[in-house]
Amino acid sequence: MTKLAIVTGAGQGIGKGIAERLVKDGYAIAVADINSETATEVANKLRNKGYQAKAYYVDVGENKIVNVIYSAYVFS
Repeated sequence: MTKLAIVTGAGQGIGKGIAERLVKDGYAIAVADINSETATEVANKLRNKGYQAKAYYVDVGENKIVNVIYSAYVFS
């Protein structure tokens, strides 16, 4: 079973670094960021290296966002 990590702020900085580390540890990554362009860029780079990653626009101020991302990732 693949482990899933939802990393918020993963489009840059510390969040990006966390996402890059977790894929090396075998996690599929939901690259979540309020900047969809940077999230997509990071997810594409990870996939090009053979890892599982998908980008999501996320505003962590929105209610229930983790459930939405989890459902989108698992069922897509």
